[in-house]
Amino acid sequence: MRFMSSALHRGCFGSSASRSATASKSKEHELLPEKVVKNAQMINKVRVFVAMTAGMVAGVLGLTGFIGFVAFFVMSLVTTIYMHFVIMNGNAMRYVTEDQPLYSFGALIGNMTTYIVVWTLVYDFIHVF
Repeated sequence: MRFMSSALHRGCFGSSASRSATASKSKEHELLPEKVVKNAQMINKVRVFVAMTAGMVAGVLGLTGFIGFVAFFVMSLVTTIYMHFVIMNGNAMRYVTEDQPLYSFGALIGNMTTYIVVWTLVYDFIHVF
């Protein structure tokens, strides 16, 4: 996942020259929308990649039933912790907004579909056919 650290835009905050006069008076930083969108897209791509990889691993290992779902949740949790503490240095709000949180149930369930498709496909190819 080393590629992600260079792909996330660390400078999501606007510079003092790009802020309006009223915004520059406040000490809060404003996020640049185009960089926040790029970061959200990169995070989504990583989550899809992890879901596909976890599905392949679970299919090759022959995991079935509840254990297969546990494998997905563990991989998703490990990925989220890695992104938060290693890539984002513990400061996720510098890269994403509250509207696009790093930890969301919707993102987890959305990628579960990808996981299930890849998991069953690989399992069938290896263990059934």
